[in-house]
Amino acid sequence: RRCAVDRWAAEAAILLRAEGQEPFGAVSVRLGGRRRLLLELEAGADGRGTPVARIAEPAPGPGASTPPVLPDAATWVLPDLDLLRTGAVEAGQLHPLVARALVPDLPPPAPASERPGAGDRAGASRLVECRGEQHRIGLVGGVLAPLDHDPAEVRREELLVALTGTPLPCLRAIDEAHRRPDCLT
Repeated sequence: RRCAVDRWAAEAAILLRAEGQEPFGAVSVRLGGRRRLLLELEAGADGRGTPVARIAEPAPGPGASTPPVLPDAATWVLPDLDLLRTGAVEAGQLHPLVARALVPDLPPPAPASERPGAGDRAGASRLVECRGEQHRIGLVGGVLAPLDHDPAEVRREELLVALTGTPLPCLRAIDEAHRRPDCLT
């Protein structure tokens, strides 16, 4: 994992404000199991404004106050951001909320009814042998669901499973897809 050093000063200022302190002071950065770094936030060149982070020496002695710890999400480069920067994924492949946060000028996704194949539920479904018949499972509102079972029947079956019963083959196939998504390819 790579450190998000370029964000530490701004994130530390946010953390200090959230702790009810001035946006200048000490913050601890967790770099692994037992490795920590102490950052001292100082005023920028103009005396206020953007803080500057400098590595500081830890306070000696057991009685020294413990500074707040920078959260992991602020310490490390976000995996989604790394994937975007390397070109491994496009912004449209990310969760819509994540995509909007990382790429604010991203156009909104097309409504589900306008997407290719949206009206063809059977075309995007998989067949499952269930109770001696071929049933379909497919995406409904972005969630894998049994297409040939009544919602009330699915709720009853989920209750049965919660009571350690055996689920319908359609529900077993969905559970398997959640555990091993490669089984759908």
